Amino acid sequence: MENRLIIKLKQLINQFKLNEKILIVPGFDIGNQILQDLSIKSGGWINFRAATIESLASEIAQEKFLVGGIEKISSIESDFLIDGIFTKSDKAGRFKYFKKYKINTGIIAAMNSIITELKMAGIAPGELKEEYFLSGGKASDLKLIFSGYENILKVKGLADSPDMINAATKILRGSKRQNDIKYI
Repeated sequence: MENRLIIKLKQLINQFKLNEKILIVPGFDIGNQILQDLSIKSGGWINFRAATIESLASEIAQEKFLVGGIEKISSIESDFLIDGIFTKSDKAGRFKYFKKYKINTGIIAAMNSIITELKMAGIAPGELKEEYFLSGGKASDLKLIFSGYENILKVKGLADSPDMINAATKILRGSKRQNDIKYI
């Protein structure tokens, strides 16, 4: 018995035989497994591939970033930059809430995740208000780290995943070029 996903994908193959079809998945390994199963159960397909949100955004925005001399950084590189800001801020005594420990991987990963969420929501460091937090010190420290991170990206000509996704979204909103592609 076939699952509903494979049944729906088979219907889309028949409906859009020659159109490019992109299956949006959380990871390439999952996408490849789905497409392999679909190939076995449908007798094959053409113009179908798996992509992640980040890989699609990278394809769309790469020209803009290349022309602008902007380099894409990974999440690990973002962690490294945030850790540097965290360490410098702590040494300078600028924190009101956070404290540097010998091992800070958990807090750095959490900061990276928070900054990513804020950027994806379109929230800039200057928009963080103390009244939105239970602790004004926490708001102040997060704003300090977030603004420092954004400044480093700007000065060094770097872009993280949210920058890439936001740039691709802006490009697509002003473009009619993707009309034949079916995103699933």
